[in-house]
Amino acid sequence: RKSFSPTFSSDSSDSEITPFINQIYSEGWGYYSTKKYYDFSLKNYFLNRAIILIANAFNSYEIVERDSKGEIVTDGPLTKLLIEPNYKQTGEELGKEFIRNLFSGGYAYLMPYHENLGYATLLDRGSELLCLNNDYIDFGGRKLSMFQRDINFDYKFGNVDRELNFKQVIPFYDIAQDPTNNFKGISRLRSLDDELKQIFMSNKAIDNQLSLSGNIIVSPDSHKESELSLGLDKPIMPNTARTQKDDIEEKLNTSFIFGKSLTVASTALKAINLAESLSSYDYNKTFKQEAGRIILNLYEIPRKMQNINTASELKSDKDGEDVDLYEKIILPLSTNFAKSINSTYSKLTGTTISLSYDHLSVFEQKKEGARKMEAEHKERTKNFIISLFEKDFISKDEAKKMLQDEKIIA
Repeated sequence: RKSFSPTFSSDSSDSEITPFINQIYSEGWGYYSTKKYYDFSLKNYFLNRAIILIANAFNSYEIVERDSKGEIVTDGPLTKLLIEPNYKQTGEELGKEFIRNLFSGGYAYLMPYHENLGYATLLDRGSELLCLNNDYIDFGGRKLSMFQRDINFDYKFGNVDRELNFKQVIPFYDIAQDPTNNFKGISRLRSLDDELKQIFMSNKAIDNQLSLSGNIIVSPDSHKESELSLGLDKPIMPNTARTQKDDIEEKLNTSFIFGKSLTVASTALKAINLAESLSSYDYNKTFKQEAGRIILNLYEIPRKMQNINTASELKSDKDGEDVDLYEKIILPLSTNFAKSINSTYSKLTGTTISLSYDHLSVFEQKKEGARKMEAEHKERTKNFIISLFEKDFISKDEAKKMLQDEKIIA
């Protein structure tokens, strides 16, 4: 496939983003930009896991395309667009980009693209659908008003700083629009300063444990000045230069071919393990897992999918949590996604799409329960109508009509 593959610049002048990443990565991450939420989401295990889980769930859809009469269309134009949205990506790959931008930076821009701007939304003329990486969207300090309908922004790739207009994109927002710039969203990461810093500090402590492991300080184990001055340096015989230390060293080294290999200290020694004070802390369990749990909970990841192996987490492995993920996040998101695609393309194609998850096994138990409840309801309704007929409260024709209205009989 051909590729629209810009090389992005790491520079950004967006001053509105909070400095929490700078606080966390002020040491050892000097190359890291403080304004790159997308990039940051890849560097934190818990954030990355949450976004991958959501992306995988979102991408499990089946596309249902219908014409103006509501009839299902096979291989319709919108279906083809979402299966292969551009020369660089498949639909699944675009979905992953869309989810990562939305859940890291708080907003995502899909962009109908064509070298000729006038053909951007004409699907039969080579139009593509791209997801802009919001790490490289720069509003450049432009003044905004509350009632402003569009704005120009810079999208930097390679050596080119391309100016785009908000009307050219299909915008999506996660939790809310940024009150200081309604064209952007608010990232969930802004509320995780403490947890992200906790994970960083735990990683640093673990690194210190490994670095200091095996490093020992050796010092004289003495309390009196006289002990340091004499020790094993006493002469073996009065008025001789040979000391007890010399005698012990000679005996220890007589078996070594290459000469002296051992040295004996003059005084008693004590050793201190530099990592000893850190060894009593389980940073993974005590600090990182707790912070990770808070991060995953903020992204509404069901506990049994979190893979945090503590007793309290394992006890939370209950049925239906997979369904919760779809009902709380995926279904509302997919509905909004489909509506936005339809609003952009349906006037041209004459068709609309929806994203369906009914085929997934996670819904089988719930669908079975719903079918059972519906059958029980119909049975109670039928018995009630028959009872009314038998007591002469309604006629036979009335009973038949009621049963038909309730879809109990044809």
